[in-house]
Amino acid sequence: MNASQDGEDAVSPIVVIYLVYTIVMIFPSLAVGVRRLHDIGKSGWYLAGALILSVILAIAIGVAAAMQSNVEAIVLMILLMILMLAFYIVPMLKGQPGENKWGPNPNEVNNLSETINENTIE
Repeated sequence: MNASQDGEDAVSPIVVIYLVYTIVMIFPSLAVGVRRLHDIGKSGWYLAGALILSVILAIAIGVAAAMQSNVEAIVLMILLMILMLAFYIVPMLKGQPGENKWGPNPNEVNNLSETINENTIE
């Protein structure tokens, strides 16, 4: 009996669900990231650069680990963690005050309910 008959080569349903979820969520996540960068007055291309750098670092970590270069792999992992930390810090930054080339600051736009109340005829 070979391994494929035992089901060892079969892909777990959880892995399939995770991959589908990742593929479905990648575009909304990128859109939110770009919008957030626009809020702080930066181009969305910063996100593309960070993602490309993340992939390069992840590949370099895999190569270093395969070559059993533990020190290099650890240094690369630290660099990747610093980059990933930036992904968490940027959304917490305060938006650029006033209007920028991508539009008005969402925090400074009048609340819709206030606008409706002001324009309501009694």
